[in-house]
Amino acid sequence: MSATTHRLLGLRRKPGSIALTIFRLMPLMYRLHLGRLLGHTFLLLTHRGRKSGRLHQTALKVIGYDRGTGEAIVFSMYGSGTDWMRNILAAPAVSIQIAGRTFAPSQRFLNEDEALEAALTFRGQHPRQLRLFRT
Repeated sequence: MSATTHRLLGLRRKPGSIALTIFRLMPLMYRLHLGRLLGHTFLLLTHRGRKSGRLHQTALKVIGYDRGTGEAIVFSMYGSGTDWMRNILAAPAVSIQIAGRTFAPSQRFLNEDEALEAALTFRGQHPRQLRLFRT
């Protein structure tokens, strides 16, 4: 996501303390088999390290979900330089856990216009949630 998009949405370049706490707790919830309680609000991405080859898990906020197709939209709020983003650019994600389901995903990357549209739609529908990522 570009710097212009970040400014337009009011996002920070680095996660705030509330966002960090939330995203650190999410993998624990999935390990305790409580992921289904999160519904389609968060997902757990399992990806392979581009250098180490080790498996890593990252909790991500879902900003769009299509119940018909099962497509979930997430974005790297803190830029394309995050480890998980660089890992899935190097090799596709291994698995996704969302709403109590685990599967091998088919991933695609949104272009700048699609990403902006998804982010603005989310901001319009969930202005309070977006504030969590700015503090």
